[in-house]
Amino acid sequence: MNGSILLRILWKEVRAQRAFWIAMLVLAVLAQAAALVFAYEGDRLLFLYSIAMVVPALYALGCGAILFAAEHESEMYEFQRILPVTSGRLFFSKLVLPVLAVPAMIGVLWLVAALLARGHFLPGRDQVHLWGLWGFAAIEALAWSVGFSLVTKRTINAAILGVAAGSFAVHLAAAGHIGSSVYRYWEAGLYTSALPARAAIVAVVAVADVWLGLRWLRVQPAETRHAMGPCIPVAHEAGASGPALLRQNGGFGRLVWQHWRQSRRLMGTVWLAMLLFALAAMVILPAPGRGYDGFFLMNWLFSLIAAALMGTCTFIPDQQGLGFRFLAERGVSPGRVWLSRQMVWGLPTLVVTLMIAALSLPISSQLFGDRLAAVLRHRHDIVSNFSRAAMTIVDLGTVFRMVVCVPAAYAAAQLCSMVFRSSVLAGFCGLLLAALLVVWTNVLAELGIPLLWSVLPIPIVLLLATWARAPGWLMERRTVKAWVPTVSVLAVPAVAILAGVAAYRVYSVGLTDPGFSPERYARPATAAERATLDLYRQAAARFSFEGSEQARGGSPNEEDPSWIVVGQTAVPRLAETQSWVEANPEAISIALEASRRNEADFFDPLDTDRIDQSVAILSQLVRASGTLLESKGKLEEALERYLAALRISIHLRHRSGQPVLADSLEFSVYDHLTRWAAHPRQTAGTILAAARQIEGLTKDLPEPSTAIKSGYLLLLGLVSAEPEAIAGGRITPQQAFRISVWNKLPWERQRAIRLLNVLTAENLRRWQEAARAAEKSGRIAFPRREPNVHYIFDPAIRTTPLLDWCYPTVDQMIDELLRSFARIETKRRAVRLILALEAYRAEHGRLPDSLDAFKGRYLEQLPVDPMSGESFRYFPEGVAVRLATRSPEMWFNEAVDPGMPFIWSMGGDVQLASPRRTVNSNLEKYQICFYFMEQPRPPTSEIDIWQAGWLFPIPERQE
Repeated sequence: MNGSILLRILWKEVRAQRAFWIAMLVLAVLAQAAALVFAYEGDRLLFLYSIAMVVPALYALGCGAILFAAEHESEMYEFQRILPVTSGRLFFSKLVLPVLAVPAMIGVLWLVAALLARGHFLPGRDQVHLWGLWGFAAIEALAWSVGFSLVTKRTINAAILGVAAGSFAVHLAAAGHIGSSVYRYWEAGLYTSALPARAAIVAVVAVADVWLGLRWLRVQPAETRHAMGPCIPVAHEAGASGPALLRQNGGFGRLVWQHWRQSRRLMGTVWLAMLLFALAAMVILPAPGRGYDGFFLMNWLFSLIAAALMGTCTFIPDQQGLGFRFLAERGVSPGRVWLSRQMVWGLPTLVVTLMIAALSLPISSQLFGDRLAAVLRHRHDIVSNFSRAAMTIVDLGTVFRMVVCVPAAYAAAQLCSMVFRSSVLAGFCGLLLAALLVVWTNVLAELGIPLLWSVLPIPIVLLLATWARAPGWLMERRTVKAWVPTVSVLAVPAVAILAGVAAYRVYSVGLTDPGFSPERYARPATAAERATLDLYRQAAARFSFEGSEQARGGSPNEEDPSWIVVGQTAVPRLAETQSWVEANPEAISIALEASRRNEADFFDPLDTDRIDQSVAILSQLVRASGTLLESKGKLEEALERYLAALRISIHLRHRSGQPVLADSLEFSVYDHLTRWAAHPRQTAGTILAAARQIEGLTKDLPEPSTAIKSGYLLLLGLVSAEPEAIAGGRITPQQAFRISVWNKLPWERQRAIRLLNVLTAENLRRWQEAARAAEKSGRIAFPRREPNVHYIFDPAIRTTPLLDWCYPTVDQMIDELLRSFARIETKRRAVRLILALEAYRAEHGRLPDSLDAFKGRYLEQLPVDPMSGESFRYFPEGVAVRLATRSPEMWFNEAVDPGMPFIWSMGGDVQLASPRRTVNSNLEKYQICFYFMEQPRPPTSEIDIWQAGWLFPIPERQE
């Protein structure tokens, strides 16, 4: 018989808590899905498995609180006292449910986390910390909540005291390991180190639970009283009926007083819990002088938790035993009831919040003062220290967020306390809704949406919702009609706020076109262009690395300027040419045929077949064949191969998304052409003829802005979640999933498209201005992003989830294009000058003493250094020391031995100190400003100047 009763009791617990278990499980899965979408890639795995441990621990807390205290709330305690079963058997039979349910939830959530993470698990150390912190926390939560459930008669009291006392005990145990542990404050490893002490504490609590459980049915219940019972004798003592008493002038005050008497123990429980939380923070946080920002944040965290708990308790005393019926039977105004409850719970919440804000003000002022002082110390360069200045604004923004979140947390929880009669369910939903509102507030703040109209009305709306529900609540009306006022009060502002957020997200970015016609740019290739591309594909299909250094397991020589990394492929050194060239005669022949064609097109924003990578390697192969021919004395054939490689690099500029790749190929061809010109058998006429051919090839080149346009089309396809773009966009599966999710929000998609248009138009405008300036004056200022442009677009892109993942690429594209344009244009002019110098030396047997010596015949006009607008500096006898500098190609260093002739460009790291005033020496004329330096510095010597610029060695003529 007893066994049957125990099974029935167990089944009753299952039925009572199965909805709670399922709700927590669904919540956890949704949280894991959100983490997969919104968490940073490096933290995503930790979030997935942390949720799988934290939620079961919270369930253990709620489950333990319900086990015994709920029997008093449901008035089942007396019934269980008369059952033929002992306290011990009843106690242990009830514990079967959490012992089975908690591990089952952990198992299911770990399985979901593993599926979402595609089979990846946390490293062993992180797993140990996770289980040590939250795995054992489930046991602690169950032990503490069961203990308080045995000694209290309200489940919410058991839950609040259980989490507060358990948290205090855990932090007290961990505090002893701060001094000797390698872990810092709040790190998971700190709590893992404290496991022995935590286990000892929970063992003591478990023993106390067993002792209380063995005598639970022996406790005589206190005399039950109606929830509003004390009001009745007071009313009769006054000699008046209930309605008359409650309607007189002092009725509202009496309502407030009576509700406070009902709630004072519950309120004391809440503040006792907050005191335990505060003590736990004090024992674990560093001293205020070293970690006042931590205390600042903890103060606001406590205020949020306290506000949510106070809101949860607003209508709980009336819900217990349906005490609100006493007021309904006596015709008390619903408005007075609502207002009296808000006075008891809402007013103290407001007062405490203001007190915490006042206490936190000195800390906030200290933070503001410290960071403002840091900004003023760097006032000579306020732009580069903008982040320090922004932190002062962030602090003020954080304070405002918290001020808004506290009333929102209270208002959300008090709505749940009216809707749900179960105190645990009301507390759980209230805390959940408060947390969602905090997340909502922070998300909107991170997205740059004003909180005055997007968050500040929410607490007012939630309070109005309970005001509208108060009449139906008192009269226990649960029909659809009774809920219409409440739903209307909630739905209309919610729709208005969501519509306002969507409209603000779209219309805060101006409507503009991208600066070009995407339809015209994405035109189909002509038949001639497709034929050229087909030839390159045929050549790539017949290409082989056989005989190259890479095929033998070697690697390129970084000191040799004639190598390039194409994608993930290292192209072999061209010094070892014969075996490689002999292995690819057919590929070379087809590539040469393709290079002679005038029409070419490489439009493929998705880069589906990586053809530009293959063509770049073919260019290296053709150039290698020229090196082999040059070594055999076949200079004309070698020149043709070099020019063919140059033409291939020019082909790669036609609607290609990688003009920088074409620049690198052109760089390497020029290095070989200058060596070719220094051959002893060369004549001045041959060299000048080659120079004229090169000038003709590079006269009218496609603009590098094709990379901006192709990049725009690729990102437009990704923002629109086109399957082809996602498949060929070189993005991770997590990024693809995130794009697919955010794309479902039409306002986010429109915002991303508008911002992409604005950014593309700005990049094209900057490019066109630089190109016009270079064409007009011949000088290209080294491109640096204007600070005002950077700080206008930076926040907009970073607050656009569909674009923030590619922000570095989008933000730096124009800078890289302009820098590459400056480098390649300087190289072209320098090579033209070096070829003229080689023609002069071939005719006269020596280099000229100055550049003016060969004007007219060798060069119609001296090329201007595009970085300074002046003539290149010419050193016919070199300098007395070895110079080592970064070459324009940026991939290796250029070294010039003592006495080796070279020409010099100001480059990107040297600038004119003061062009408008007269200077007496180079030390006064130039100043050095490396790209990562905050301020230019004066040079220490002329050698310092030459090494900071770009050197173009003049190859020695072989005799």
